[in-house]
Amino acid sequence: RFRQWANAVLKDYLLRGYAVHQQVMALQQINLRIDAQNDRLTRIEDTIEQQQQQLDFVVRANEKPEEMLIPTGCVWDAYMFVCDLIRSARKQLVLIDNFVDDRVLTMLDKRNTGVAATVYTRYTKQITLDFEKHNRQYASIEYVQMPHAVHDRYLIVDYDVWLLGTSVKDMGRGLCTIIKVGFKPEEVLRRIV
Repeated sequence: RFRQWANAVLKDYLLRGYAVHQQVMALQQINLRIDAQNDRLTRIEDTIEQQQQQLDFVVRANEKPEEMLIPTGCVWDAYMFVCDLIRSARKQLVLIDNFVDDRVLTMLDKRNTGVAATVYTRYTKQITLDFEKHNRQYASIEYVQMPHAVHDRYLIVDYDVWLLGTSVKDMGRGLCTIIKVGFKPEEVLRRIV
């Protein structure tokens, strides 16, 4: 009897051990599949991160910087920066500059169709004549004589105000800065009239 009992217990242990071993093996297979899925997800996340960085780079490359330090002699860089600002306008451009000449009118002609342009500047017979002749042939640029001198120069592009370190016509001849400031256009315009 003992032998029968011992064989039965041993058989039961062997069967249970085999069943547990099968469950352990099945769990190991599941863990291997989970590890493989985790590796795959990690690779996908890495790819997404790389693509996001590439997309961020492209977006940043197409954004206009909010400030620009233009070294002496970089007339072309200054010209292109200001022209790009002018081209970016969708509704209005307002230039406040005491020293406007025909070169500035040419730059303002680079604006998109339908964008209103206004120039606040000091009165001279020459600039008045330049505006009259320009406006007969090209899209009109409004000329407003400033009642008093304004030291700083501003370019308002839609709802953004840019402080210009020098007159637009002289940009790049000497070290100058262009900075986007946090003022509302109305604040600047209210103070010059």
